[in-house]
Amino acid sequence: MSSDDYAPGNDALLSVDETRVQLSQRDLSLTIPINFMTVPGVSLTAACFGNRVIGEGELARCFSNLLSVGFRRFELDLYWDAGRSLWSFCPVEMKQMPGDDNGSSSTSQSGTTPTTTTNQGSLSFPAGVATSIEGKGTNDALPVSGTSEGSSVSPVPTPSSEPMHAEGPYTCSPAATLETFGHQLHSYLVDTQNTLAAQLSYYVFNIHAAASPTSPDSPAQAPTNLPVGGELIGGMLSSNLTSYIYTPINLSNNRANLNSSWYTVPERYRPVTDYYSIEIDGNGVWTTDDGWPSESFIEFSSLKRVLFQFGTIDPQMQGADYTSDSSILFPSSYITQPQPSVSLNSTDRVTSGCYLHPFPATPSNTNSSWATYALTTPPTNTTLTSLTTCGISPHLNTTLTAPASTSPLPYRSFAFSTHWSWAPSEPQNYSTSLSPANAALMRCTVASPDGSWAVASCADEYFVACRSSPFNWSISDHPVAFPYAPSACPHGTTFVAPASALENAYLAQAQRDTKRDYDKVGLFVAFNSVQVDGCWVIGGSDAACPYDRLTLLSFARHREIVVPTVAAVIILVVSALTVFSKVAGNRRVGRGRRLREKGGRASNGFVYEGVPS
Repeated sequence: MSSDDYAPGNDALLSVDETRVQLSQRDLSLTIPINFMTVPGVSLTAACFGNRVIGEGELARCFSNLLSVGFRRFELDLYWDAGRSLWSFCPVEMKQMPGDDNGSSSTSQSGTTPTTTTNQGSLSFPAGVATSIEGKGTNDALPVSGTSEGSSVSPVPTPSSEPMHAEGPYTCSPAATLETFGHQLHSYLVDTQNTLAAQLSYYVFNIHAAASPTSPDSPAQAPTNLPVGGELIGGMLSSNLTSYIYTPINLSNNRANLNSSWYTVPERYRPVTDYYSIEIDGNGVWTTDDGWPSESFIEFSSLKRVLFQFGTIDPQMQGADYTSDSSILFPSSYITQPQPSVSLNSTDRVTSGCYLHPFPATPSNTNSSWATYALTTPPTNTTLTSLTTCGISPHLNTTLTAPASTSPLPYRSFAFSTHWSWAPSEPQNYSTSLSPANAALMRCTVASPDGSWAVASCADEYFVACRSSPFNWSISDHPVAFPYAPSACPHGTTFVAPASALENAYLAQAQRDTKRDYDKVGLFVAFNSVQVDGCWVIGGSDAACPYDRLTLLSFARHREIVVPTVAAVIILVVSALTVFSKVAGNRRVGRGRRLREKGGRASNGFVYEGVPS
């Protein structure tokens, strides 16, 4: 395996249930502006290089593992190595040695465990070790060992010949560079360039000067040769990622004419207008100064996957001219808004700085745009759940005992503790525990007063979640079976499903404030698999599954799928796919790069074609 490949370790691959939940998180939020989505974030320095070993292989496996378990926001510390005129993850310049293009001083060989392979066999989602995620309200610390949950340590794919150089307190590889990272990111984007796996991710670059190798413990001096032109971060990354980057220019052009951008797609895929202001000029052109597109527009219409932002720039590096990068990277703090007012109490819950307020909610007190909170000590599940419920994205800025390259399980627990929809062990498949007739009814979703979701019988009667605006919910006056849920909502409200953690929190609050007998279960939300078992859609019982049997079989055989052409946003869960995996028999289903080697459709890069119509 090349260290340029996206290749998470076996213990970082998601289980069937985890994959299902991750898909739910993405698809439920497809229509809200991306600045109001809560996503887990992480510092690569803390998660990958906490032991000060900065190798090409460590970077490859760590980044792959973090992506696989669900992290979507990454903070990178890059160091300008003036002697080699490149961006490195090593805080110290690496001296050029004769016969060594990237060389340095004392050299050792990186210890390597052979890379294991995953048995693809018949079709299934990547088979990982199922981990137990504590339920909401627990106060247990996150797992601190990659082996504490019965899984082997993830091997690091460092080539046996990779030179590792002692640079003061660090051990660095000459190849642990921004260029290498760009290749790894490109591999991930190509490998996941299909409707089910594609997700947005965000990258913040902190810019530093590397310290002198003669005094690695001293503050770095201002380089005499600063990066220029193609040496700048944006120039380096855009060389092979340009088609994937959603840029400041894209945003500016979109905002200037919504008629020809966000509103060219069907209404159900547009960003919800409640979240931003709109002006209409004399020619009927809609514009916005503060709006952001939805993930569905960026991914399925613009075919973009990543956003980049400047982080901090050290004084030694402020003399460089970053003008050309300003068209590729967003300005500092543009897609991150740290929340200094957040405080936690003795039970690890947010006590100030929360965007969940007593009724009524207003735009001013619910503006959680790009809200993040850095965690500098290992958090508890309670902290992560509380931050997410408040509309704030938790950002991990500490090592969870060991780097994610070798021990990804604690990081997986962190990422899954930020999920806000399905309760642990949900959505359940009742086909083996109930009779066929009763199992066929277990295709609807109820949300409990604590905010967690579970599968329920569509024939049972529950109260109904009704929304007038994203943060203003009401509860139906009487319980009904699921087919009658839309008509049970009061005038001026609509039967829908929450689209974000904060929306879900306001729904849970409305349940607690409304005197109803929820029978300790909850109420219906518009999320079901009524039409096709295993094909979850947003909407009422008439919401059609946008995938026919032929398309599912095609996915089973090729692990690729086109965007649906029927009016629904879907979650295609494994319970449906396992049926078709039997049809596929023993046909080997490779990962994306093996498809490319075969010359399959993945070799063309994109395997989806625009927004569903």
